[in-house]
Amino acid sequence: RDGRLCELHKGLDRDCSLRLITARDRPGMQTYERSAVFLMLKAFHDVVGRDNVERLSVEYSLSSALFILARGAFTLDQALDRVEGRMRELSAQALPIEKRSASTDDAMELFRRQGLIHKAQLLSFRVNSHVNIYSLDGFVNYFYGYMVPDTSYIRCFGLELFENGFVLRLPTQKDPARLGEFRPSRKVFRELYQSTLRAEGLGVSNVAELNTIISQGGATPLILAHEAMMEKKIGDIAAEIAGRKEVRFVMIAGPSSSGKTTFSHRLSTQ
Repeated sequence: RDGRLCELHKGLDRDCSLRLITARDRPGMQTYERSAVFLMLKAFHDVVGRDNVERLSVEYSLSSALFILARGAFTLDQALDRVEGRMRELSAQALPIEKRSASTDDAMELFRRQGLIHKAQLLSFRVNSHVNIYSLDGFVNYFYGYMVPDTSYIRCFGLELFENGFVLRLPTQKDPARLGEFRPSRKVFRELYQSTLRAEGLGVSNVAELNTIISQGGATPLILAHEAMMEKKIGDIAAEIAGRKEVRFVMIAGPSSSGKTTFSHRLSTQ
């Protein structure tokens, strides 16, 4: 509306210029993905029970899908089909996804009661006195970004077991009506997952925990610990290369300014 994004539940109260955003636009696809995650969280809690969920976290994007870790008093391979079925039931019911503003303190207390401790911890660092929260059939959560008006918009998705978690498969911006091809790189996944384990070991598995450590003056020890772990990783890579006598050269790939040159210099000193 007049060049600014607005959710579809908003009414018009003055003359303006409108342009519809669809899933072929980046903001539209981001809205779809965010809403699909909300639907998945709601369905998961419905199927296994809120008290049985210890952790349910979206970790990273992986080949037209989102990799999710799930821990608690349930067996993932037995629950996942039922969760997807529940998602489709909720989608068919066209249940409204409602948005409301609440004081940050009230939202933190609400999330504590819901067992979303990390959400409450994250909001404790929020500067603004109010926050927008979303609800779906009694299930509430906090998301930074827009949502679709109701669950009927979320039709194209799939859940699959993957490694020690599962993936929420999603469509692509190029073809929003079909699931994107799922062909993940195992090497990329392993590195991402090792990074997750290192973060957990240092007590920074999410932004809320990172904020807490920084606010308590622990930023420098955290950085030094990560650097020590990286030095060990570089040493392990150097030892592996040295042990392969047939290797004539080593190729290092990465985006611009990602540290390729610095890494090559450090690797050569090991």
